[in-house]
Amino acid sequence: MKKLFNYGIVGLLCFFSIIIPSCNRSVSPSDNSIVVSIEPLRYFVEKITDGQFPVTVLVPSGVSPETFEPSAQNIKEAGKSRLFIATGALEAEANLLQGISGTDRLILADSISPITGGHDHRHTATEAHHTLRNIDPHIWLSPAEARVITQSITRKLCALYPGSCQAFQQNCTLLLQQIDSLDRYMTRQFADMPSNCFIIYHPALTYLARQYRLKQIAIEKDGKEPTGNGLKALIDTARTHNIRTLFCQTQLNSQAVHTIANEINGRVEIIDPLAHNWLQNMYAITDAITGSYQ
Repeated sequence: MKKLFNYGIVGLLCFFSIIIPSCNRSVSPSDNSIVVSIEPLRYFVEKITDGQFPVTVLVPSGVSPETFEPSAQNIKEAGKSRLFIATGALEAEANLLQGISGTDRLILADSISPITGGHDHRHTATEAHHTLRNIDPHIWLSPAEARVITQSITRKLCALYPGSCQAFQQNCTLLLQQIDSLDRYMTRQFADMPSNCFIIYHPALTYLARQYRLKQIAIEKDGKEPTGNGLKALIDTARTHNIRTLFCQTQLNSQAVHTIANEINGRVEIIDPLAHNWLQNMYAITDAITGSYQ
């Protein structure tokens, strides 16, 4: 009887030795950190994972990702992470990618139809033998690209954590539905604008303009302030289209924007393309653009 009891204990131990590792294949958030380059990408990751992963943002709030240089500590933290997610067109990302090894990475620009040429972005992101040059990096600022970003992140997470893939896919579906609702709202709002033009200091809304056939008029040209003739042309354009509001980003400060606004008796509205709550911010940007004629 004692012998049978011992065999029973051994059998139970063998049973649990099989079951427990299978349970451990699901997500273990404390051991799986993710680094993203900018705040909006954190939003997508947190929505897809339901906030179950620690997510670190490379570029600090209020800092332009196009001028930020990662420190040795940034590179060290990213090198310890399970996954690094980058737009694929920012200098900070390129420098960091060159400094880390052994970390999975997801380059989002690989999956979209990028806008190239005619921009003041000369950033290069290099990974293995793949190089992206002169790509407008603001890929998160339109619903069309946001759908691709959402799906790309979901696929990558499913590959890394197959035990949690079903949950990721369910969250992905919910987020895509919210993006579709935003798209319908933006389509209606932009259709009612008296003109398809808007004026902005730095050309951050190029992908949005492409999707909704808007004309983004940038004050900054090749990273430089406008000349006297350039200012006059912008003032004339604003008057021709009866534009009353000019846009400037939180991370940038330009006297030229205020000069033009004063000449047209208009106003300057600050927008933040890098706000964390991507969905809420996109509605706010839409309302700001459609209200720029009032």
